[in-house]
Amino acid sequence: MSKQKQETEEDALIEEELYLDATKWKAGLVLSKIQQLAIEFTRAVTSGQDFPLSLHRRDSKNVLWDEEGKLRLGTQKVVKCMFSRQAAGLKRYAMIWKIMAFVQRLLLEEKQCTQREAYYCLVNHFSSQGEFNEALLEVASLIGCSRISLGICAASSGSIAGSVLWLEGGNQPVNCTQVGSTGKRVPGDIESVSFSSLGARYIIVVEKDAVFTYLCQHRLWETLPCVLVTGCGYPPLMVRAVVRLLSDTLKIPAVGLVDYNPHGMRILLTYKFGSARMGAETHKYATPALKWLGLHHSDVFGHLPTKRKHTADDGRDTEDGLSVPSSSSLQEWNSTDDQVFRSLCTVPYFKVNAAYRRELQLCAAERVKAEIEALNSREWDTVAKLVVQKILHRQYF
Repeated sequence: MSKQKQETEEDALIEEELYLDATKWKAGLVLSKIQQLAIEFTRAVTSGQDFPLSLHRRDSKNVLWDEEGKLRLGTQKVVKCMFSRQAAGLKRYAMIWKIMAFVQRLLLEEKQCTQREAYYCLVNHFSSQGEFNEALLEVASLIGCSRISLGICAASSGSIAGSVLWLEGGNQPVNCTQVGSTGKRVPGDIESVSFSSLGARYIIVVEKDAVFTYLCQHRLWETLPCVLVTGCGYPPLMVRAVVRLLSDTLKIPAVGLVDYNPHGMRILLTYKFGSARMGAETHKYATPALKWLGLHHSDVFGHLPTKRKHTADDGRDTEDGLSVPSSSSLQEWNSTDDQVFRSLCTVPYFKVNAAYRRELQLCAAERVKAEIEALNSREWDTVAKLVVQKILHRQYF
């Protein structure tokens, strides 16, 4: 192998400056970059040389924290080579070029599509949607632009409801108190979206769609003026962008309600700091001011107001206060929980924040986990009451 090929071997690391930033490019700039890469590739191939592609490394080993406490992608790079010694490396190299060809055609035709639509246009070249998504992020990294600059946006996902007006370009404003129990869907591109408060005092980010629907059915904003947002599990980029935009615009406290398990904690941190996987634009959609409302150890194992028995008008024994979940609604940890726990232990924020570290350690010590809905195993309205009580008593950190 030549010295040049050794220097550009696949996954070789390159060090540059402090950290990376990705911006939205106009279509003309993206097309010029693709054309430039194609010309350089053709010259290399016709002369019998390799054409290595330099991509930014998207993992925890290339993560930095900026002065605002947001996760930033560093500038370490990996190099993907056409003459890779591994078949998987050659396949990934080919995938990158296949997506760039598709993006070029899309932008030349002045069109836009979702990731799902793009995947099905190239389904013969990719084994799964996940494989396509990873290659798409690598294309954005190679070009140095945001994903939306490629003309490919995320599908509509996540929902919003509550005391806020959704404003989008010249469209009719949407009163989010009147969008029903499923809320207003978050589109794949929110560049033209803005918000106007209807008296909201809190932003409540909910991990799961089912809990979001439940709180909408309770019309929580009528008891506690608030805006509810959900990413339906692990949050898509645009849902994170909505939370960040709400926080910046309304300038009110933002709190997160997630399951009592390592996965819930990881989801909370993704809203709060971003994720390395999403590349150089992740910090733009992080909300460092987001606080952890629950579930906490005390929500699952007690230390809430003591229940008091009394006799109702019909002679039945009833109780006041909030109840902890029944033991049958709790779940045991599994190997995946252990894996996520070990990963969280390496996150710098857990090392410097005693409250977060204590919650993580207590969860690991109990070896059990609880979904938010488990609190309703005794009384259907426990979660709604819990949210209101904890917010009013500022039991978040």
